[in-house]
Amino acid sequence: MKRLVILGAGNIGKIVYEYAKLSNDYMIEWSIAGCLEFAGKSIIADEAYPIVIGTIEDYEPIADDLFICSYANVDEREKSINIIESKGGKFVNVIHPSSNICSTSVMGVGNFIGAFTTLSVNTKLGNHIIVQDHCNIGHDCIIGDYSHLYVGNIVCGIDILGQKTTLYTGSTIYPKLKIEDEAIVGAGSVVMRKVKAHTIVKDINPIHRLSEKELTEPEIRAKLTVQGMYAVCMFSGLLSRYFPDSINVSRSATFIRPILLEERYTISLKVREIKTDENIGVLKGYIKNSNGKVCIYCITEIRNEHLFGKAN
Repeated sequence: MKRLVILGAGNIGKIVYEYAKLSNDYMIEWSIAGCLEFAGKSIIADEAYPIVIGTIEDYEPIADDLFICSYANVDEREKSINIIESKGGKFVNVIHPSSNICSTSVMGVGNFIGAFTTLSVNTKLGNHIIVQDHCNIGHDCIIGDYSHLYVGNIVCGIDILGQKTTLYTGSTIYPKLKIEDEAIVGAGSVVMRKVKAHTIVKDINPIHRLSEKELTEPEIRAKLTVQGMYAVCMFSGLLSRYFPDSINVSRSATFIRPILLEERYTISLKVREIKTDENIGVLKGYIKNSNGKVCIYCITEIRNEHLFGKAN
């Protein structure tokens, strides 16, 4: 049986180790030998980590070794992979069994795909890419080598992500866009235009960020106009942006009219009631078509002591 060796003994390494044990290939195609770390780099003491079996610089691959790299830093990932490949090491993909990968998706080697992540039809992934949990990669997207998508990213259809791109947690990339090589997109950003190579961008969206005082005014409204195919997911995005660190207590939705893919819709969100004894805000949301007709009506209760507690 082959032996899987993980490059990197950091936090992502711990996740790769755990997911590798859940992989369909575990104890069928390979067992887990342990991990390698750069010489002189400190090791986190944690029982959840695999045993460190050597340094990347000194390790000599044997015939049964297979490798996967867990470094979040793209430069460390490339450096460690180059060292192992120069010694003849071979890399494999580690894929969580709950992921949804379409039959027409194509990927190279050394990729890590997290839990509940979707690769839609005709997606193409290069080599040594990390796509963490709850990401949605839309149809016909291309992702370049050494890229890293943190948890909860939405990459809409026909997007191109260049080599060594980084998308931090909870970003949304509109369709038919290009994120060029080594660009970084900050957490929670909504990207609606091309991002140039070697640049760092964040909060690229047309939404006015409400102040803390405005958030507690019952009739204050946040609006965003989007194409129909993104309206539903962007409603959740508004909640996350305006009410960070909140706990969802309940949510109900009433579907009145269909959402059409190529139509434009306005998403409205209002704080209509504050239950200070429970630290709960009651929000009403609407998705309306261009004629002002309500298509979806939603009531959400969220708990946030800082925003909705008695102290305010």
